Amino acid sequence: ALQIEERSLSLIESLHDQLDPEMKGWHFAGGMGAGSDSIKIVEPANLDTLRRESRKAYYKHPYGKNIVNSYVKFVIGKGIIIDFQEKDKQALETITTWWKKFKKLNNWFSFQREAVIRSLRDGEFFIRRFPLPGSPPVLRFIDPENVRSPNLKASDGIETDPTDVEHIIAYYVQQGTENTRIEADEILHFKMGVDRNVRRGRPLLESMLGYLTKYDKWLDARIVLNLVRTSFALVRHVKGAPTNLASLRSATASNQTSSNETNKAKMLQPGTIISATPGVEYEMIGPNLEARDAAQDGRTILMALAAGGGLPDVFVTMDFSNSNFASTVVAQNPAIRTFEEHQEIYTEPFSTLIDWCLEDGIQQGSIPATAELEHEIAYPPLLKRDLLNEANAWEKMMNLRIASSRTASLNLGLDPDQEKEFIDEDGPLPTE
Repeated sequence: ALQIEERSLSLIESLHDQLDPEMKGWHFAGGMGAGSDSIKIVEPANLDTLRRESRKAYYKHPYGKNIVNSYVKFVIGKGIIIDFQEKDKQALETITTWWKKFKKLNNWFSFQREAVIRSLRDGEFFIRRFPLPGSPPVLRFIDPENVRSPNLKASDGIETDPTDVEHIIAYYVQQGTENTRIEADEILHFKMGVDRNVRRGRPLLESMLGYLTKYDKWLDARIVLNLVRTSFALVRHVKGAPTNLASLRSATASNQTSSNETNKAKMLQPGTIISATPGVEYEMIGPNLEARDAAQDGRTILMALAAGGGLPDVFVTMDFSNSNFASTVVAQNPAIRTFEEHQEIYTEPFSTLIDWCLEDGIQQGSIPATAELEHEIAYPPLLKRDLLNEANAWEKMMNLRIASSRTASLNLGLDPDQEKEFIDEDGPLPTE
């Protein structure tokens, strides 16, 4: 039975290489073979190939880039808003001042955006912090391919507790010709698309790579088909004896103006007027190629891409020509749930970065040791809102003591502490 299984796998791989030559050299990441526990076991070499193909799809394929960018635009948008829970006004001011220095030092907006792009494109990101005297920590990304194992103690560049794979002890980072061991508390590793006990993440585009290649092939075939469809031949029917055709050919040859010209008929230029002599008829003949079902094949591939990305097809193709307001609203609901889920997923790593900033501030004496480090993260609204109706709704909830003004501000995409400063600067409203 084992031999039959191995032969079947060999046949499948052979057929796979024939159907997708670009994917030749790839291997099944786990699965049916003996000694394979599950598909989540991926060899490091295959992970490098997977990341490389995912990056190629992101940078060079319009649909691959649009899928990733759609997530970035909706998930992170204008950036997250931090609501610090400190009640003491003076302590809150020190925290806010330190946080502003941290944001400026690390280009916080672009940093957030890059973190989301890397996680979706590469399946993970590594961030290392570098403490600075008298300043918030500096953050730097580490490319996933540089996290490598120097020996058998670490798998995929990650050293874990022998009894608990989720307890990470250290990371091994390739720096030039040296491999450096870095303690786990100095690096933030965020992974996607895998279980908690899997060491390395997998890209969002993984399930779509084959379909992106198939779509390119389909599009090339459609271009060729359309070129053939628009190719027409001008056939000249000469009636009578064969000598009539020979005479016509001789007349054509006598009209040649150059010795380099041949007897081959030239293609007619647009606007050419043909004068047919008696006994000569002209007919335009084109190829009879229908292939009406080919268009459906392209849509099927696009729908597969949309399903792989968890998005409506209009989010993948950016083609809203066949949509109306009602259908678009219905279609976007599953996508909104997907984006909300990702916002919750990213809350944990962003909270860790904020904790790093505040902890360094306490260690350096810039933030009081008794300061409250708890905070909440609010994301920008996913949809364009009717601010008047929404503001009225929040006003009613505040009057009924259902919600606070801070909660209302955060849900409206505003920083309550910053807005309070601006309101104090504006002073009291003028009275009539």
